Amino acid sequence: MAIVKLEKMQLIGLKSNLAAVINFLSKQGCSEIRENTELAAALEAHKQENRAGHVVPESHAFKEAFIKQINNLALPQTQKVDVFDLPADNYAAFLTECTQRIEFLDKQIALSGVVKPVKSPMFKLRDEVDKEVYLSMRTRQEELLQSAKDFAELYMQKEQLQLTLNKENGLAEQLKPFRNLHVSQRREAERREAEHFAFLLGSLRNREHFLDLQPQLDNLSSPCVYEELELAEPQEQVVLLLAVEKDGLPELEKLLSAFAFKALPTLNLLVPHAGVDLGRTYQETLQTAEKLTAQINTLMQKLRDLTVHTQDWRILADFYRVQQERLQALCKLSSSEKIFVLEAFVPSKLKADLYNELEANYCVTCNDCAIGEDEKVPVMLSNCRQIRPYESVIEEFSMPDYHNDIDPTWILAPCYAFFFGAMLSDIGYGLIFFIAAMYLLLKNKVEGNARRFMWIFAGGGFFAILWGLAFGSFFGDLPSAITNGAFTLKPLFADPFKEPMIVMGSSVVLGMAHIACGMLLNMYKLCRNGDPRAAFTEIAPWFFIFGGIGVSVAGISWGKWMSLIAVCVIVFLSKKNSRNPIVQLITGILKLYDITGFVGDILSYTRITALVLSTSVIAMVVNMFAKMIGFGFPNIIVTLLILLLGHTMNIALSGLSAYVHTTRLHYVEFFGRFYDGGGDLFRPLSIHTKYTREKQVTKSLVERLRCAVSKN
Repeated sequence: MAIVKLEKMQLIGLKSNLAAVINFLSKQGCSEIRENTELAAALEAHKQENRAGHVVPESHAFKEAFIKQINNLALPQTQKVDVFDLPADNYAAFLTECTQRIEFLDKQIALSGVVKPVKSPMFKLRDEVDKEVYLSMRTRQEELLQSAKDFAELYMQKEQLQLTLNKENGLAEQLKPFRNLHVSQRREAERREAEHFAFLLGSLRNREHFLDLQPQLDNLSSPCVYEELELAEPQEQVVLLLAVEKDGLPELEKLLSAFAFKALPTLNLLVPHAGVDLGRTYQETLQTAEKLTAQINTLMQKLRDLTVHTQDWRILADFYRVQQERLQALCKLSSSEKIFVLEAFVPSKLKADLYNELEANYCVTCNDCAIGEDEKVPVMLSNCRQIRPYESVIEEFSMPDYHNDIDPTWILAPCYAFFFGAMLSDIGYGLIFFIAAMYLLLKNKVEGNARRFMWIFAGGGFFAILWGLAFGSFFGDLPSAITNGAFTLKPLFADPFKEPMIVMGSSVVLGMAHIACGMLLNMYKLCRNGDPRAAFTEIAPWFFIFGGIGVSVAGISWGKWMSLIAVCVIVFLSKKNSRNPIVQLITGILKLYDITGFVGDILSYTRITALVLSTSVIAMVVNMFAKMIGFGFPNIIVTLLILLLGHTMNIALSGLSAYVHTTRLHYVEFFGRFYDGGGDLFRPLSIHTKYTREKQVTKSLVERLRCAVSKN
């Protein structure tokens, strides 16, 4: 239950062992590789003298080099490879290529779920895959990647056809009301006669517009003839065919635009000499849509056939993910033509075992390396299995400072569950949280962060049951509502509605105890870091100040003297940054202003009372509605529906509020008393996958360390 002590390792070896060493470190998961910029610059200058050339990305040589590098990194740890003949800056190009392949495969995997939907649980476990299956990706990667490319190309064709089909279907919907409109093609004689006339075909929004337009058409300077055309289906809009002398066309177009006269689909306002046959256009559109639908169905069948490779794509994507992390490590190390130098942070307890296994199996030498004064050391927390899930709460906020902070997980875990339960404070709601979390943990065996949060919710649900017993709440007052008051669950501590001041006072007391724990931790931290004066002149006196106030309120006269002495200690004996006595006095007096912060933080804990009351009130309102409808048949069906929906909503709102406000109390009020934060999470070179996981026969070094901590 502490911050793990880390040491810096420098590993020097032959390049022929590089891939195997990276593979080994990746599987052990206990070393965070760091880049030494000075050493990298020196070795890079040496390599510039003998550099033969550079492999250009997207070239055939680059593709072959990438596959060779990936395969080397994926080799079993006992196998060694030839010296890499590529300059180190190609690792960055390889990393980019690997990342692009992962993103491409992820996209095709997601699209395969669209093409052939598969029902999956909310928390889907990663599939276990044998080591041999992962290694088979070395020879199958190009074949599987090509199948993914074929899938992507077919899907793109399908999407393009779908866009065209949507346009055709939209056009058909627009043409459907006008499918009976037909304006015949003019004969040659008619064309000569109509050379001096223009014909317009279009529609008005409604008949009111048409009635307003009619008198103005009759008053045009050039004669205008118009005819209303009937539609195949009744429509609000009015279709007109108009004829006017060409000299009067501009005047007519201006008038029509004022009435929002618009052309019919696929047409302009002017009728062409070839005539108009929207019925034929409508049928041609439907035929085109049918052909497109048939083509899309054919492509969909081909896409469904290719989805048989989805599982292989998942394995390949995870295969690339593992190699991606290893390539990131390669980008950080320094190397010359024949050797490489790697620097990494490793846990002190694992250092000896790691050194022994590396030096026994590979041609490398491991040495301790001094940590720079300004170098930021990553933070690894080591806690027993029961409280380890609460590390996620700290990670979401900020990791502790490696040199100055302490690991607060051991005190955060019980306090977090305690306050979460206090804010939920209902037996029924607590049972639901606890049972649901344990079901997902034991039956579904959720993984990763979801598993950690399920343990947190299980702890919060357990304490919610205890607080529900204290306040006498089981889905609010449901037992009383069902039995018409014949049975009422008696509170073991206080009824929030009848005794709200007791609940509020308890919230304040809990807040004072919580803040006091933070202050004691701060005193311990200051003493451990070599500053006991600050601990006993700036932190400890506040206990006597508030204690003296409490004693005085109780009627004991010497309480005020205890508070006064504590005030003097803060003003005159606390640490100051100036030797000027006046500045020191002012600084000491200003430190007393911290009392406003204490009062504000303590009052912040009254939110516990607010959440207790809000949860209970909503539950009681739901029960009241259910009671009004009654529990007899057939009303009980509606009653049960109201109870189910109402309490489900209340559980969701109350659970969210409990999580948010519990987290807020710890981040602001509790951590603000002793926690600096600002550390970086220890991120060792390891194996991180998304879809699958390799079946492990032996435990890694870091897993052995965690097992040892859990046993202790």
